[in-house]
Amino acid sequence: SNFSQAGLVTGVVMTFLFCANTMLNCLETARAFDEFVRKRKDAQRIHKLPFPQSHMKPLKTLTRYGTLVAMRMVFNPIINTLACPMVAGFLLGIKGLLFLISGSNVLVLCFSIFLMNSGQAWVS
Repeated sequence: SNFSQAGLVTGVVMTFLFCANTMLNCLETARAFDEFVRKRKDAQRIHKLPFPQSHMKPLKTLTRYGTLVAMRMVFNPIINTLACPMVAGFLLGIKGLLFLISGSNVLVLCFSIFLMNSGQAWVS
């Protein structure tokens, strides 16, 4: 039926949206870290101390900041993950929701294999 096809297409589109949201949030987190380290002097290493001690306090500062930034950046993909099935189930019904889940599962499997292989190619 039309609702099942719409559910399948919605599952595929929402999977790509989730991946795009996650990648953009990772990029934004990296930019926030870069800006934080450039602006704050307490996040840079202490030149007067030897190696392990010179990095202890800056690492604590970066860990504290990184936790806050990561918690803030994770909300967008979570909203996408929770809202998409609810909206699709409401608009497309049970059959559309089942096809949304099956379409996104098939695409996620293919996408994960693709990203895993591209990551291995990047490493080597």
